[in-house]
Parts: sequence; structure tokens; C-alpha cells
Amino acid sequence: MEQSERGVQILPQSEYQARPLSKLKEDSERVEAWLESVEKAQGTTPSFSVVEEVVRQKLTAKSKTRKDAAATLSEGDFCQVRRSSFLAQVLSKKEDSYTIKLWDQTEATVAPGEITVLKFDKRSLPRLKSFFETLGKVKSLWSGHREKTADAVLTLLGQVEGPPSELETKLLNLLEREYKKDE
Repeated sequence: MEQSERGVQILPQSEYQARPLSKLKEDSERVEAWLESVEKAQGTTPSFSVVEEVVRQKLTAKSKTRKDAAATLSEGDFCQVRRSSFLAQVLSKKEDSYTIKLWDQTEATVAPGEITVLKFDKRSLPRLKSFFETLGKVKSLWSGHREKTADAVLTLLGQVEGPPSELETKLLNLLEREYKKDE
């Protein structure tokens, strides 16, 4: 942590005072928010309300950035549904919503704030598309089976945050081969 003008680190004096910082996910965000709070308190230990205000501003700015990024999605782009972390592909865009196809081939209509843009190298797009299509295929093959482990693996694979790893691809291919045997 940086030091104040007096050359002394200003640290939280109680858990209550630092509690709002727990709303931020990354340690670096917490440190930044704490330093801004100390600055707002003019180099003294900030109160709970000052820390809370700084954290609220950071979360609001972060949310706005996500919504702005989601507004740039177009048909065929991949995204992630916030509440479930499921991989999805944009089918169409309306003024205030998107129609998306989830990894399990179900469709949903969502607001821009409900999805996150997936950032990945454009060279990885064919691999991600293939993985997404195979997930849907395996899900349809799986529909007659009731194996909890396979279901859990498929669900987790549906939550990838970008191009799948080699292991994720191998797991999906294994499930596909196993279900094709049963056809």
C-alpha cells in the first residue's frame, strides 16, 4: 500500500470500517478503493460511510462499463449470462434486449446488463464455435440419460469463459463418443 503524505500507511482500524471493501472481487480493486477513501478523508482514516461511497461509485462505474460493452454485441457473438455463467451465442439484437442461444440449445431473451462480453483472440473463434455446437449436440444426445456426473460435467463445460482448454475439449469429446455408442 502507498503511504500518506506523512509517510505513514493508513490502515483500517476495524472490520466494520473495511466491510464495504468486501463487495469488490479483486484485491487490487480493494486497495485502490481504500487509497481513494483515505484521499477523500484528507489523509486520515476514512469512516465507514466514506469507504462505502467510494466502493458504490466503483461498482456503479463497473456495471456501466459492462452494460456499454454488452451493447456492442452483434449476431453470432459469444457472451456469458451473468446469473448462471453459461456460455451463450447472440441470435438477434433488439433495441433493449438480446435473444441468445445457451449452451444447452435453449433460447432466452435477456437485457444487455444480464450478459458479459467474452473477450478472446479472434483466431480462437472457430474452436469456440465448434465447442459450442458440440455441447448442444451432446446435450441433445444426453436428454434420455440421467447420469448426475455427466450432467455436472456438461453443465460446467457450459460455463467456459472463452475458448475451451484442451482438457475441456477432450472431456466433451469423450461424452459425445459415449452417448453416440448408446444410440
